[in-house]
Amino acid sequence: MNIHWGAYLGIGIAVTVTAAVRDGLGIFIAPGTVFMAVGIIKWMLRRTKRDELSESHAEPTAEAVQTRKGSFVKCPFCRAWNYTYARSCHYCSINLRKTTEAKAL
Repeated sequence: MNIHWGAYLGIGIAVTVTAAVRDGLGIFIAPGTVFMAVGIIKWMLRRTKRDELSESHAEPTAEAVQTRKGSFVKCPFCRAWNYTYARSCHYCSINLRKTTEAKAL
């Protein structure tokens, strides 16, 4: 389970501020601070969506292309590799049959 960094930060701020303002809740300042620290660390180590997409759609090496030749096709829209028997792209859901038929004409 991957909890967003903003959730940690928001909960940490809420707990820390509430504990500081209310009498008798001073013990919760430390856990609130820990939540804020975790949120800040997760924010600093986050990966952007673009980084994830570029890694998942990276061009395969020359060896990979040679071993995949004939058993995989590349989607013309998002350039993801798909099985030759796939009707639609597993990533962008474009119909691969229509695009390959249109190219053949």
